[in-house]
Amino acid sequence: MRNLFIKVFNYRKFPDHNPEVLKHNLTMHLTDGILFFLGASLVSAQTVVPVFLQMTGATPMDIAAVQALGIIGLNLPQLLLIGRGFNPPRLLPLILKYSFIFRFMFFVIGVFAFFIPFVSRQIAVLSLMFLMISSAFLGSLAGPMWFHLLFLTTPVKLRGRLMGIRQFVGSLLGILGGFAVKIIIDSVAYPYSFGFIFILSFLFLFISWFFVKRLIEPEREIAPLSDKQGEIFPRMKSILKRDKRFLNYIIADFLTLMSFTSTSFFAIYGIGKFNLSPGVAGLFTMIMMATMAVSNILFGITADRKGHKLNLQFLLVSGALSCITAIFAQNSFMYGMVFVFAAVLLAIQGISRIAFVAEICEERDRIAYIGLLNFITAPALLFGLLSGYLIKFLGYELIFAADAALSVIAFLILTLKVSNPRIIKNL
Repeated sequence: MRNLFIKVFNYRKFPDHNPEVLKHNLTMHLTDGILFFLGASLVSAQTVVPVFLQMTGATPMDIAAVQALGIIGLNLPQLLLIGRGFNPPRLLPLILKYSFIFRFMFFVIGVFAFFIPFVSRQIAVLSLMFLMISSAFLGSLAGPMWFHLLFLTTPVKLRGRLMGIRQFVGSLLGILGGFAVKIIIDSVAYPYSFGFIFILSFLFLFISWFFVKRLIEPEREIAPLSDKQGEIFPRMKSILKRDKRFLNYIIADFLTLMSFTSTSFFAIYGIGKFNLSPGVAGLFTMIMMATMAVSNILFGITADRKGHKLNLQFLLVSGALSCITAIFAQNSFMYGMVFVFAAVLLAIQGISRIAFVAEICEERDRIAYIGLLNFITAPALLFGLLSGYLIKFLGYELIFAADAALSVIAFLILTLKVSNPRIIKNL
């Protein structure tokens, strides 16, 4: 196993990193990621959460609101990270604080599920929406700082490999998780089944937190910013004015996030279209996890060798194909391909969306760039709210078609307007 680890990461060939510290941090990142991915797969936002909400009485607009407002809540507070004071010499204490709050909310949701039979349907739906959206708000500040720490502790040519392997092993375990979800939903009465699933998810997420805690954060000095750089909005304006490539990437990413609307509806649409049981959400999860296992290795290697731009192009192609397949699938077997394409999309997003930004900018601007990307693109998820409202008038198929078109437009902008930093920097 040790020889395999050395062969895969070859961590001794990076002179800027102490080999033993790098080995330790890679091990912590891998273990944290595997457990986190397994825990998150149990409550998949594409399969399990929509079915849970629908069985509780949520409308398509409610389901879209959970995804849209949740991601907006995860991103908007990152505006605070653009200005002075959020590139501290010590990142880990803040990461641990906010990431624990995020994880604990899964336990709260699981416990609440056991009280659903004792409240009205409306209160149950609103409470679940509030808890799911709140988890994003409460844990939002951990994301950019965690990514910054990941990039500080991992050489640029290991990042794609690391993310890919984290998600690869997590996906393999997620297949078992999807099987467990199917058994629990089929054998345990609603809503207790979902209560057990969320609490089980929390346990894996909580264990992963301890491996984050064991990371060795490098010592570093923070270059002081000018007064103008330290102010949020002048700094935003300065970054966007001088870095047109980043601006174009933001536009492409904004359209990409708009196109993600359909992923919230694939499971409930397929269940209704082919008259399937709710337990099939576990099967859909298994399909996604199996595909992500392969995709994470493939696109992790692609990222390290060819750069993240190529990955992002594949992401957009997969997004369009998932929507087109959902529209034209003639049976449940063909419909399973929807989750194959959706899994490719999600795997690449985890590997390349933020890592691409890290290669565009300088180290001292990294948190600001990540925060700025997430802050500006967060409103794109409001398209999900509009789509959820329009479904009852237009049907799912037109929404899927619109999302496929958005993926195509984003692909063209990314291809024609965003240069590859690997080529420019000769990385």
